Amino acid sequence: MGQKHSNEISGQVSVNVATQKSVYVAGETIRGYVQLVVHKEQQDLEVSCELLAVARTTVRYTTGGSKHRHTHTAIENNPVLKQDAPVLARTNLRPGNYQLNFVFTLPMNAPSTIPGFKSGRNSDSLFYNIGVAIRRHGWFKRNLVHRVALSVIAAPPAQIIQPASMSKPIGIYSCCFSSGVITLSAQPDLSAYKGGDAITLSFFVDSTTSGQTPSRIELMLIERHRISARGHSTVFEKILHSTFGDIDNPNPQKVRLLVPRSPLFSSTCVSRTMSVTHFVRIYAPTPGCCVTDPVLEVPVQLYLSAPAGIATAQGIVVAPNPATASDSLPIATAIPYNPTNASAPVAKGMPLDTTGDGIADAWGYDTTGDGKIDALDTTRDGKIDTFNISIAAKEEK
Repeated sequence: MGQKHSNEISGQVSVNVATQKSVYVAGETIRGYVQLVVHKEQQDLEVSCELLAVARTTVRYTTGGSKHRHTHTAIENNPVLKQDAPVLARTNLRPGNYQLNFVFTLPMNAPSTIPGFKSGRNSDSLFYNIGVAIRRHGWFKRNLVHRVALSVIAAPPAQIIQPASMSKPIGIYSCCFSSGVITLSAQPDLSAYKGGDAITLSFFVDSTTSGQTPSRIELMLIERHRISARGHSTVFEKILHSTFGDIDNPNPQKVRLLVPRSPLFSSTCVSRTMSVTHFVRIYAPTPGCCVTDPVLEVPVQLYLSAPAGIATAQGIVVAPNPATASDSLPIATAIPYNPTNASAPVAKGMPLDTTGDGIADAWGYDTTGDGKIDALDTTRDGKIDTFNISIAAKEEK
């Protein structure tokens, strides 16, 4: 036991995981179970689940001089979210089929899954999975034996309003001599957009106080990835949509920029090792040699929507996500959700009066060893059927 197989543990136990659905929204409750098929009797077995979100970044960098240049790759896996749930207290299991229920609650600030974006040898991704760990009495540590992927959609912005107009005067220099000032101004119609929306941007290029006139006005919706891995960092961008303004129009103008649908863009996200931000860049290059080119960047937020039929919302799919650098355990496919009453027997608990009538009506268990009851056998058949509880119960005298 303890070998790293996807769902078969030394031919003695088969492990699978089922969840109610494959895509969840931040703040939702994830319900599922571990399907345990015991082929040979197991002694002193403990089973727990973990919900893990990892931001994985890869940065390519070089060291040395021109004659002794060496290229390296730094990889970092930064845990963004981690929750643990014990599903089976230490016990003996006879051969049979068991379902061990688990419940996780996503925080409201949980970021969206980012399938992955590459720029040359640099890349980033943010993925979620549910892992199953098994421990036997006397082991120094538990073994992660199985895991499945799921996708998460971040909660939409709490408030979407029209932001204030931005204005930026830019001094223009030609061969180190001042050529006056060009002022760029812009205001989007909203502060946040979902996939498929159109950004209506009002903008104005004022060059009346400058001796230079822009040769064109280009507007680009840009996604910027700023990542780091083990002390090395880089920045890369991709253009989501672009258009041009009317260079001959001296008045304020309006343009529309289209937000693509997922997975053609990543949701705005910030973590310790990676950030994904979005903005509209207004670029007004001026003719001539050694002349300043005015640029204004107007920040916007992009997010994924979660309509009915969330499992296929905006084309979101659950793709295999990369294993961590220290763990080559592959990502398995979740089995269909079909709960039964095949819960597992557990070790002896303590009788509890949960109603306050002086009569024990359940058995309570401390599955984490912290001295607090966190699981119940409400039918008193020797099997835990309620997890992650918090009650004030009195032990029966």
